[in-house]
Amino acid sequence: MKNYATIILLIICGFTQCQQPHSLLYKEVHNQGFACVTDDTISFVLPQGDYYYGLYQKRDSLIIVSDNLFSDRNHHIEICECDTSTMEIEMFSLEKHWGYGYVANTDTNLYLERAERIVAFFDNDNQFRVSDTTGKISFNKEELKKLGDTLSLFVFVDGKSFRTEITIPTVPGYKYIVKQKRFQMNPFVTKKGRPYAYNPMIGISPNNKKLFFFYDDQHKIEYNLIDTYGSCFNELHKYYPDL
Repeated sequence: MKNYATIILLIICGFTQCQQPHSLLYKEVHNQGFACVTDDTISFVLPQGDYYYGLYQKRDSLIIVSDNLFSDRNHHIEICECDTSTMEIEMFSLEKHWGYGYVANTDTNLYLERAERIVAFFDNDNQFRVSDTTGKISFNKEELKKLGDTLSLFVFVDGKSFRTEITIPTVPGYKYIVKQKRFQMNPFVTKKGRPYAYNPMIGISPNNKKLFFFYDDQHKIEYNLIDTYGSCFNELHKYYPDL
């Protein structure tokens, strides 16, 4: 009886979750990113480092993406105590020390730098707050009472290469220090009206051999099909092992 049960389980497994999903794997023409498409999921990394993982809909030759399910995977948070009357948020981004003028800068190291000016959208993007040059956003006790038990924010360092989404408890007396994991690792922004939400038109050729991101008549990113089997999550994980 146990052997029959094992055989049945293997048969079910072979046709359901144990079966590797069929996918289309593309590489950017200059090998600066990838795209992977299954029946209902797409993941990609653009040449400048924007990444996406989530659901999509197909309309003729167009791919319409939904919410980025991994928009909060590019940071880690450290927590420390602060003034008991407020809750605070600070951000640190990975930056290079660029050269000025015509002087070449040979320093290619990355430095974790405390942001001077950060912006946060919250309350379903109906409100926003800017730190000016203090590098710190704060909410007082009265504000926190109105926001509920947790607060979800889209936060970014103004003028730098770091943006992310965070969800934190609305408890006064704590400071949340948000640190970028990798240089130029940023979620592809899908919500209209948000900063950095470019929303290019994503097209796929009739024979599935090519995938395109159209920003305008002058700006197109092209991907070529290289494989038809694999995992879209695993491909993204190759680029960002600590995703």
